[in-house]
Amino acid sequence: MTPYQALRTKTVLGLLDKFPNTPSRTLARICYRDNPELYKDEDDVRLIIRRYRGANGEKNRKKLKNKKYVRYTKQSI
Repeated sequence: MTPYQALRTKTVLGLLDKFPNTPSRTLARICYRDNPELYKDEDDVRLIIRRYRGANGEKNRKKLKNKKYVRYTKQSI
């Protein structure tokens, strides 16, 4: 992971720690508003948030090493 990617990830994970129950789109807006130099647009941030929340599909959820932020599983639906 490059330092640039690590900074992007650290920023998103910090927001997920601070606001665990906030919707992904709202977090993406906050993150992009505060750090426009790190992301292409709000959707770029939202995709990273969804990846860490496990909302990008079962296949990607299985690959996820840090499951602390996962909200969506088959058992909870």
